[in-house]
Amino acid sequence: MQPLHRLLSGKYYIDELYEALIAVPIRWISDRVFLAHCDRLLLDGTLNGMASVARGAAGQLARVQTGNLHFYAFLVLAGLVALLLWSWAMSEPAVLNLILFLPVIGMALLPLARAVTAWCAR
Repeated sequence: MQPLHRLLSGKYYIDELYEALIAVPIRWISDRVFLAHCDRLLLDGTLNGMASVARGAAGQLARVQTGNLHFYAFLVLAGLVALLLWSWAMSEPAVLNLILFLPVIGMALLPLARAVTAWCAR
């Protein structure tokens, strides 16, 4: 009767069996495999790599800030032209749009360039 009492009072030792067969191996796999390789190498490495790229890009882009207003106006113009070229390249008659509207853009931005130049000369 003693072994039966021990088995019943131990709740058939299901908790101990679960701990030994399931919980311990899962903890070992998560510590040794997922934490060591996936988290530290993959996730941390990716985030550190992205931060490194951002630092490098910021260092390169910091050279754009010269304090020269003519250069800033040129960058705005170049960005506008690049944006228009990209949007026209996404449409079907891209070459025709480029040929027809590039002179219009230049003529529209000419007064802006003159105004910026006159303002900077003051």
